[in-house]
Amino acid sequence: MHRITIIALLAVLPLTACASGPGSGPGPDEVVVIGEDPRLLVHDFSSAMEALLTGELEYLADERCLVLAMRDEATGEVVGRSEIVWPAGVEALGDGRTGVTVPGLGDLVPGDSFSAGGGPAPGEGWAAVANAPDSCAPDGGGFAVLTRDTFTR
Repeated sequence: MHRITIIALLAVLPLTACASGPGSGPGPDEVVVIGEDPRLLVHDFSSAMEALLTGELEYLADERCLVLAMRDEATGEVVGRSEIVWPAGVEALGDGRTGVTVPGLGDLVPGDSFSAGGGPAPGEGWAAVANAPDSCAPDGGGFAVLTRDTFTR
């Protein structure tokens, strides 16, 4: 049932290739790309997915993207990666560090573990519109769409 809901949600959302300038964000029910290194996918959806996603922030330098790396609790091995679609208000760090500032949580940098409400979205359709290389989710993880005001460490 969740997969059907996610696909239906994706089918009605307009996607935009890039934001128009500094400080630009998405319009209602829109996804935009903000920045270049790291390149952030940012949304302002009027509805929210509510699964709990837990992982570690990872930066892929060649692709210039941040991903959610999910680890096996028993072995500590990475078992999947998904490119993150951040909620509106999240911004790249501007002080020479790689990472983001999340309203209500603070800074997240590669290696930080966190949890957030959200849900998975398949890579088909999103990657082409957002100019996101397949290698941003090299394990076939697609995208992790995160919901505002749900982040914890």
